[in-house]
Amino acid sequence: MKRLAYAGLAALLLSGVAATMSQAAEPDAKLLGDPVPSASATEHVVVIQPGTTYVNVTSGDVVKFVVGNQTFAWDFDNGGTPTAFDLQRIAPAGTLDHKVMIYVARDPTYLGA
Repeated sequence: MKRLAYAGLAALLLSGVAATMSQAAEPDAKLLGDPVPSASATEHVVVIQPGTTYVNVTSGDVVKFVVGNQTFAWDFDNGGTPTAFDLQRIAPAGTLDHKVMIYVARDPTYLGA
């Protein structure tokens, strides 16, 4: 009976660790940046093709994404925290038909020499 109780406790602890790790893998929405009107001045234009699997940006970049005949823009002002996330999290619903990862690098302007 004790063995069964220990197994149950171990399973519960492992599920809690797994949940914590999966949450850590996905950055909080507050750290992703902010939407901007597509007509606003943007620093970069990124065209998402069917074969596009990732896009590299730098913290502070304002990027206009073009997906077919749809566009949206995003300000990657995330406080300089390097992060990675699925573009689906910020794209308007129905814009993307495949996974595209965004890799946000720290702005080198603010890195120590």
